[in-house]
Amino acid sequence: MRDDLTSAIERLSEYRHIHAQGSGRNPILYAHKVLTTSEGIYSVLIQTVDAGNDFSSRSNKLSHCVALDKTEVAARIKSTPAAVLSDLDGQLVKVWSGVPEERVVAPSVPNSGVKPGLCIMWKNQKGDAGWAAVLAQRALENQPTIIVTNDCSPQSSRLLLALYCEALALLPENKRWLVTFETMITGPTTSLWRGTYAGSPESSTVAPGIELIDLRTKSSLPSKYETTQLVEVARTGVLPVSSSPVPVKKPVSPIPKVPSSETTFEEPPPIWSSSTGIATSNPARTPAVERVTYRPKRPEKSFNHLLWIVPLILLLLTIVGITIAVGISYKEEIATYFKSKDENVGDDENVGDDENVGDDENVGDDENV
Repeated sequence: MRDDLTSAIERLSEYRHIHAQGSGRNPILYAHKVLTTSEGIYSVLIQTVDAGNDFSSRSNKLSHCVALDKTEVAARIKSTPAAVLSDLDGQLVKVWSGVPEERVVAPSVPNSGVKPGLCIMWKNQKGDAGWAAVLAQRALENQPTIIVTNDCSPQSSRLLLALYCEALALLPENKRWLVTFETMITGPTTSLWRGTYAGSPESSTVAPGIELIDLRTKSSLPSKYETTQLVEVARTGVLPVSSSPVPVKKPVSPIPKVPSSETTFEEPPPIWSSSTGIATSNPARTPAVERVTYRPKRPEKSFNHLLWIVPLILLLLTIVGITIAVGISYKEEIATYFKSKDENVGDDENVGDDENVGDDENVGDDENV
């Protein structure tokens, strides 16, 4: 651990001796602080006790500071800083008489799950378990609260830590480790829950936005907190049913009402008299209920599905017309072709006759001879 981080953590362990050192009457300071450093954000759990006098007769203190990084906090998300401190209490020493030492193995940090429940400690202390919800609700709103105990004894410090455990359990898991607290404040502080004792300078603090809860007297809740959901959980220990998302249904088109001549009216049922066994008329007539008979409208005949036949017929007629025209033209060409061929053949025959005439002339010549 870096030296600057160590120094920052040490400054969180301030302590005030109320009674003589070593008397056993001084408080135990339980605290949870959130420390932001260049190495990251740490949740620091602190327990500081009176350690009597040192060799020079000066007052002394013994402080344990357990720094958890974000990974270690995430592993304990179902617990609370107050619950972890309460479980650690038995492992942390209250008296030290040895020499300074550096331990290689750190104490194991508990990880016990915590669930919201009936806040019995608050009910016994204030007469209404809902006061735990007041403390929790103000933490959600980032509003500081001062809690005053009877005295500054170690017993009062442990009582206040137990009350913190119940109140923190009411919060959502992702909010629990954001709440800072002290069982005894020793001066100006930024903690949300500020414990102190009767007669301390802080017990009479009056400042805007700060609520004071006095554990010495039982009282009813302020009206502004009565309707909060956390109050109901603190009083009954029953968690509200989580509202699961409801699937969105598609809107259904309403069925149109069709006027009908079959509209009927229903009379209210008569009242049956148990003494006479006779049905009597109903003195307080309820309005008649109109019953409408719905007749679905018959679908109209439509020939839209036959419209595609018209262009098909036109196409077929066009093809047939073209085919006929082509056939006629082709037939005329054939006829013309054969006609011209016949004429050519006739010409050839005439030529042959002329040749024969020549022969006849030759015959004439022969005769002359």
